[in-house]
Amino acid sequence: MSHLAEIFDHQLEMQLTSFNNDLNGMTDEERVEFIRWNVLALTDELHEALAETGWKPWASSSHVNESAFAGELVDALHFLVNLFLAVGWGADDVHEAYMAKAAKNKKR
Repeated sequence: MSHLAEIFDHQLEMQLTSFNNDLNGMTDEERVEFIRWNVLALTDELHEALAETGWKPWASSSHVNESAFAGELVDALHFLVNLFLAVGWGADDVHEAYMAKAAKNKKR
């Protein structure tokens, strides 16, 4: 099993056992709500990651708090994986789509 597959399997299990979210048994309305709050949470985690850098061009700091930044990206990964799971995608689907898109981008 790949590392990515392990992450997807763990996230699916956690949604079911810890949060009682049966992603396969959701109504469309429940799935839309699940997607909405995961997109909002993902966006928030990315903002938190950005806050761990000195990204502001008007400020003098250009730091990167690497550990905290990476930790926020891991938090973001949880929500990103949830979004893939919400549409029935697993690690193999993501890998295949990523490789296809990367090949297309490389040709540009």
